[in-house]
Amino acid sequence: MSLSLEKTRDAPIIDGNARALAIAAALRRAARKSSAPVSFVSGGGGFRARKGDRIFWRALVASVVIVVVLPFLVATVYFGLIASDQYVTEFQFSLRNGDSSPLDALAGIGGVAASQQNIDSQVLINFIPSRSMMEKLDAKLNLRRIYSREDVDWWSRFNSAKPIEDLEKYWSYRVDAWVDSASSIVNVRVRAFTPGDSLALAKAIDELCEQLVNNLTARAREDALKTSKNELDRSEAALIEATRAMGDLRNAEGTLDAGATAVGIERIIGQLRMELAREQQQGAVSSRTMAPDSPTMKIVAASVENLRKQIDSYQSQIAGGNNGGKATLADSMSRLENQETLLKLAQQRYATAAVQFESALMDAQSQHAFLVDVVAPSMPQKALYPKRLWGWFLVVFPAFVIWSLLTGLAFLVRDNRAQ
Repeated sequence: MSLSLEKTRDAPIIDGNARALAIAAALRRAARKSSAPVSFVSGGGGFRARKGDRIFWRALVASVVIVVVLPFLVATVYFGLIASDQYVTEFQFSLRNGDSSPLDALAGIGGVAASQQNIDSQVLINFIPSRSMMEKLDAKLNLRRIYSREDVDWWSRFNSAKPIEDLEKYWSYRVDAWVDSASSIVNVRVRAFTPGDSLALAKAIDELCEQLVNNLTARAREDALKTSKNELDRSEAALIEATRAMGDLRNAEGTLDAGATAVGIERIIGQLRMELAREQQQGAVSSRTMAPDSPTMKIVAASVENLRKQIDSYQSQIAGGNNGGKATLADSMSRLENQETLLKLAQQRYATAAVQFESALMDAQSQHAFLVDVVAPSMPQKALYPKRLWGWFLVVFPAFVIWSLLTGLAFLVRDNRAQ
């Protein structure tokens, strides 16, 4: 009896403790649930959460429309219906120089192109998209008219009212030029909105490139021609002066050729000596039969003396001796030979200058570089630009990626703020 009474008294106490523990556990679960972050994806909790969800989802829908749907529609309409066709003319050419560089002998060794040819090719690929080329083409074909046609879409066409700097930038996007380092072949691609304009631009570029490579050495050739002309003028003036001095000296010496005069005098002296020998022989024979003071011997003696004086006189004219203070033929010959040497040098200098001038003149008038068309410009048949599908993809895909990143970032920020 006593045991049953004690169990009956303890039962209410145990039930009360169990209920208290259950209530405490329920309160702790409620507290944890109320303090846990509420995700917008799961629906949130309470009035404020539902109101924040509505704002968030509206912003999300707006972002999809602005960042994804709108670019999608714009790209689809533009590339599908509006974008103007662009035609491409591609051509290739190779340079052939008449002038050779010392390094050109190494061409082909190890795949190295000729030095001068490679340098000229690099100059050309920098010249083609440059402002200088653009200005020449604008003056020749009117680039503003070609790229600002009314039938071209607004995004692609050039505004003709813009300054030349903008036209230069626009032109650089319409032409491409590069060179094959192995073969030194220059490749050029030019775009326009009609096949005819594309072909006309390509032909004009080809002509202007050939003019440029010929003008690269034009100044050097002009300088060489000017230098050779100045040298020819100086040598001609020196030749004229040497010829005049030679004439004055001959007049002063009284002879055209001192050497020929000396030879003539030598002949006269030889004849006089032969005559002197005959007279001396005749006097020796006559002296055997005649007295020394006889008239015949006196005549012979006088003749011998006269011949000796003539011989001495002629010898003194040639060289040495007493010539009465007058210049001898040897002196005249020396002066004439000196002047003749100067005249010959002047003649040789003039002849060399004349040859150099003729060579420089032919060099200046000749064409030193040629553009050999490997692939000549031809009329395009199909528009290669714009790349419609690729352009559409470049607009839509980045927009979708950006929207995805921003949306993920928004969810992350919102969930962190809810903690």
